[in-house]
Amino acid sequence: MSKSKDVEILECTLRDGSYAIDFKFTSSDTALLTKQISKAGFNWIEIGHGLGIGAAESGKGKMPHNDLQLLRAAKESTDAKIGMFYIPTISSRDNLKEAVDNGLDFVRIGANATEASEAFPEIEYAKSLGLTAGMNFMKSYSVSADEFGNLGKGAVEHGADMVYLVDSVGGMNPQEVESYLNAVRKKCDCDLGYHGHDNLKMAVANTLKAYECGARFLDATIMGIGRGAGNAASEALVCLLEDLGVKTGIDIGLLLNIADTYVWPLIRNLSMYDTKEVAMGFGKMHSSHMPKIRAASQKYRVDEKELIMRMGRIDPVHIDDKTLEDVSKELRDTVNNEESLELISYPGLDDNQDSIELSPDNLDEFIKGVSVTVAKRTAAIPVIEIIYTGNEQQDFISAECLWSSDRIVFSRLFAGNYQLLMETVEKFKDVNFKFLIDPKKLDLDEQTLLQLINALGIERTYTIDSKRLKAAFASNLLSHLGIYSKNKSLLIFGDDKELSEHILSYSSFDQIFIVDPEMQKREGAIFIRDINDWTQLNIKVDLIYLAYSPNIQTMEKLTKIISEEGFILTPHKQYSLSGSKLKPLNLNAAYEGVIHQIQFLESTF
Repeated sequence: MSKSKDVEILECTLRDGSYAIDFKFTSSDTALLTKQISKAGFNWIEIGHGLGIGAAESGKGKMPHNDLQLLRAAKESTDAKIGMFYIPTISSRDNLKEAVDNGLDFVRIGANATEASEAFPEIEYAKSLGLTAGMNFMKSYSVSADEFGNLGKGAVEHGADMVYLVDSVGGMNPQEVESYLNAVRKKCDCDLGYHGHDNLKMAVANTLKAYECGARFLDATIMGIGRGAGNAASEALVCLLEDLGVKTGIDIGLLLNIADTYVWPLIRNLSMYDTKEVAMGFGKMHSSHMPKIRAASQKYRVDEKELIMRMGRIDPVHIDDKTLEDVSKELRDTVNNEESLELISYPGLDDNQDSIELSPDNLDEFIKGVSVTVAKRTAAIPVIEIIYTGNEQQDFISAECLWSSDRIVFSRLFAGNYQLLMETVEKFKDVNFKFLIDPKKLDLDEQTLLQLINALGIERTYTIDSKRLKAAFASNLLSHLGIYSKNKSLLIFGDDKELSEHILSYSSFDQIFIVDPEMQKREGAIFIRDINDWTQLNIKVDLIYLAYSPNIQTMEKLTKIISEEGFILTPHKQYSLSGSKLKPLNLNAAYEGVIHQIQFLESTF
C-alpha cells in the first residue's frame, strides 16, 4: 500500500545519471534500478539518454541499448509511472509516438528558455497521445523572472500539466528560485517542478526553496549522480523534507540501502565536482560549450575557469566564436597548471629520497609520515618491503620512501643486524601496514624466515620475487613501445636475463642489441661486448634501455647512437640530459600490481 504524499520526487538517476557514465545504462541496469527505486516509494521515474528520446540516433552519444529497449525493461519492472525526456530539435514526433506505443507514461519537453515558445506545439502533440506532459525550460536563468512567468503561462495554454524551472548549470540561488516560481504562480495555475544541478552546492537548498514556493514535482538522483557537478541527492532531499514534516512516501532506509548497494559502486570512481564546475555555475555556462572553451584555452594558454566565467556572463545560452576569440586573446597566457602535493604528503617523506638511517626517534617519525600520507590518500595501502642484508657487523636500520600514488605508499626498510630488525618490527605492531619479503634477498634459514613472518604478522606479510616483478614491468613497457613504427630497434645496456628473454619472445622490434661484456648469447639478439665496438659502426638505434647503470663516459657514447626521434629509458636517477632524450622510469611503480595480490588474498581468505 503506497504512502500518502505531500510532494512527488521525480527520480532521474537513470536519465540525468546517464551523463556521468557516457549514456551507458543498459536495459538490465534500467530494469534493476527501476524495480528498486519504485520499491522505495518513488512513483515517477525518468529513464533513457540524458538528452532524451532519439538523442543517440542524432549522434549525441551511443547507448548499449536503444530507447525502446530501455523503456520496455523499465515498464516490465514496475507499476510506477515511467517517463523520458524529449528535445524536439534533436528528436522527432515519430520517436515520441513509438515510445508511447511501448508504454511511455509521461514526457518532459525540453527547450532553451530563450527559444521555448517554438516547442509549445509539441506539448499539444504529446497531450494528443495521452501523455502527462511537462515543459522543462532549460537554462531558465537566461530569461528574466517575468519572462519566465509568461513562458509558463504559454506552456499551460498549450496543455502543459507541469511547468519546470531548470537550473541547468547549478548557478541559481534560493532567492532567484523564489522569484521565478512566484512569477509563474501569478500568471497561471498548474503543477510546478524544479530541476537543479549542484555546481555551487545549492541543488538541495534550491529544491527545498522550490517546494516552499509551491513546486509539487522535485527532481533528484541517488547520491546526486548526474551531468557535470550532479543533481540534488535523492536521499538528502528526502531526509530533509521528512524532517520538515513533509510526507514524501519514500522508505529512507531502503533508499539508503539502494544507494550503498547499487549506486555507490558506480559513483565512487567518478569525479563530478571540480573548480571548473564551480566556474560554470558562477558564469552560468553550460557544459555543452566546453569543447569550444577547451580549444580556445589550449590555443591561447588561457585559464579555462576564467574563460568560462567571462563567456557565461556575456551569453549563458550561446557562444559567439568571434567574442570567444577576442576574450581568449585578452586572457592569453593565464593558464594555471600548478598542482602541489604538499597537503597529501609528509615533510621529509619524499618519493625517491636517499635512504635515511633510523634512530628510534627517526623510526617513529617514519611510521608517522607513512601513516599521515596514507590517511590523506584514503584508498592507498601502506606497504613496506623488508630487506635483511645479513651483515651482523652493520648495526643499522635505514628506510626510504620509493613510490606513492592513490593506491599505494611503498617504502623499503633495510637492516644489517637481525636483532635490531626484530626490535624495529615491534614498532609496527599497532599500525595497519602490509609487508613484503623477497626470500631471495633475505639471508635467512627457513626457521628464522618463519620467525620474521610471524613477528610481522602472517596475515599482513606477502612474499614476492622483486627482480622478476620489476623485469616484467619493464619488459612489458618495452614490448609496447616496440609496437610503434618509429621504434624499429632496441639496445639493452646490460644483460638482464629475465627482461631480455621476455623482449625476445614478445616484442615487435626488428632488431634487438644487447651490450654486455659477460653476455650469454640468445637467439634473436645481436650481442656486443663493448659499446666502443658499436660506436665504430656508426649505426643509430631508436630506443635504449639501461638495464645496468653505465659510467659517465659510456653514457656519453650511448647518447651519440640514439636516432633523431629516439630516447634513452632509464630506471637509474643519477643521469641528466638536456632536452627529452632521457626518459626516467621508476621501476617501483611495478609494486602497484602487488595491491591486487593483497586485495585478492584479503577478500578470499
